[in-house]
Amino acid sequence: ILNASVLILAGIGKCLGVSDPCLFKALEAKAAKRMVIVQLQGGLGNQMFQYALGHALSLRTGADVRYDLSWYGQRLPGVTPRKFELGIFSPQMKCVAEDELPLAWRPSTGRFEDLRNKVIRRFPLAGFLFGASYCVSLVDRGQGFQRQVLGIRAGQDVFLTGYWQSERYFRDQEEGVRKGFIFQEAPDRANEALLAGMARDSANGFPTVSVHIRRGDYVSDPKTNAALSPGTSTSASRRRGVGSSEVLSKIRIAFHIGAPSTA
Repeated sequence: ILNASVLILAGIGKCLGVSDPCLFKALEAKAAKRMVIVQLQGGLGNQMFQYALGHALSLRTGADVRYDLSWYGQRLPGVTPRKFELGIFSPQMKCVAEDELPLAWRPSTGRFEDLRNKVIRRFPLAGFLFGASYCVSLVDRGQGFQRQVLGIRAGQDVFLTGYWQSERYFRDQEEGVRKGFIFQEAPDRANEALLAGMARDSANGFPTVSVHIRRGDYVSDPKTNAALSPGTSTSASRRRGVGSSEVLSKIRIAFHIGAPSTA
């Protein structure tokens, strides 16, 4: 509605003979260039969920979906630095330039920008005071599946930030999403041997379950480096219904233990 209003105001101004073509061209450009922006952040696993969300939106609605990589150029207190890693696959993605980001979500370069961004995120209409166009912001703070994401349509300005870890965001577009997760390079010998072993086990009725014990950045974080008793994993698996000897005897469990981080 607000973007349509911008176009209407620009048209009225022209009819009235207001002679500032640059202003109206800028207003029209803002209204015409509507897109859904998904912020990428975190490690590879998180990036995969974020890409899956955005690509499914694109396939489902035809919306112009672009990805924001600005998070990787920032040093955030208490946050482990990460790298953009989706390049190991063949994702279909267009990235957004920093000056195309909604003003509220551009990286701040000082206290004023930081305060301005917080105000606009809290009160979106306040963005007009700073020359910013209106944009819907949806934030995933780990509160579970957000149904309103499925209501996004082409022609809307939307900014999505968070981890979006639910298959319900992309389950209806699973085939298209999977095409974006094809490795560009063949696996090395070690991984070839691992894949061959998994294939043999699967053929013999032994599916493989991967358990990742995260130690990297968590080992030195007092808020997350909790000591677990030896029976914790067994107790947790039983609550999930996979703790019986009958079930576990049919599963190969592969452990990956991350090395302590020096970052």
